Parts: sequence; C-alpha cells; structure tokens
Amino acid sequence: MESKTFNATHRLLHWSIALSIIILLGTALLHITWLGRDNLAKIIQENLLLCGSQVTLGDASIIAKRIAQPMWEWHFYAGYALVGLYVLRLIHLAVYGMLFPNPFHKENTLKQKAQGVTYILFYILLGVTTLTGALMLWGPTEWRWTSQIIHYQSHYYCLVFILMHFGGITVTELFMEKGVASKMIHG
Repeated sequence: MESKTFNATHRLLHWSIALSIIILLGTALLHITWLGRDNLAKIIQENLLLCGSQVTLGDASIIAKRIAQPMWEWHFYAGYALVGLYVLRLIHLAVYGMLFPNPFHKENTLKQKAQGVTYILFYILLGVTTLTGALMLWGPTEWRWTSQIIHYQSHYYCLVFILMHFGGITVTELFMEKGVASKMIHG
C-alpha cells in the first residue's frame, strides 16, 4: 500500500473518537469495578458500621448510586459524542474514500485484505455498540435487556481492536514504514 498522509479532518476525527472510546471504556470499567453500585454499597455499609452507624444495604445502594452518578454521566456524554463522531467519520469515509486497504480489491495482499476487513468489522461493531447504547436508553422496553447484554459485551471487541491497532502500528513503524504514527499526529 502506498504511503498516505492524513488530512486535519481525518486526524481530528481519529483522535476525538479515540478520546471518546477511552472515556467510555474507563467509565465502564469503573462502573463494573470500584464505582459499581453493589461494591460501593458494601463499602458504605461496612464503614458506617465501623463508625457506629447502621444503614440497610438498600439505603447504601441508593447512596452508592448517587456517588457514582457524576462519573456515569461522563459515559453518556462520551457516548453522545461518539455517535456524532461516528456519523461524521462515515460521512468522511464516503467523501474521501477508505483510508485503509479495500479488502475486496483483487490486487491487495492477504495482509491488506485482513487490515481492511478488520477496519470494516470495527466500524460495524462500533455502530452496533452505539445503537445498543441508544436502545438501552430510548428503545422499546422488550429490547432493553438484549441491547444491554450486547452493549456490555462490546468492550471486549473494542479492547481487542485497540491492542491490534497498537500492535499494527508498532510492527509497521519498526519493520515496514517508519513515520506512520507521526503522520497521524502531524499530517
């Protein structure tokens, strides 16, 4: 594949999407670990007991939810931003074409086809993630449980893609085309 440069719009979209995904994954991680309602409720209940006060687990759960709410709002804001950025990215792809190898082009190598399939799969899965997030909030009640399961599992593909992305950048920088990372920063 020939060496490419990335225009300012492409770079801005790339880094904005990256930042929103980092915020989304970070808040999701906090939500399922330290700042999860059940974990916080137990900590509140145990520490109030040490101070000589008692609170039911239900009341501690309400307090925990209120403590975590500002952090969780960041997840929603980043999600809204990602939806907008995703749409802009799709428009950018439609206007400027794919900046990754076309997996259906017969002259591309197997490696280039795999890269193209990976990016297309990423964009499809990112669309599913944003759609299921929206369905959890505004979708029909009967779809919410399924949407929630799919949405919660989406962080796995995202983490795999991030590792593959950094791995690919590292291999390319070291063995194939020096300066690819710099082009994504400086153009």
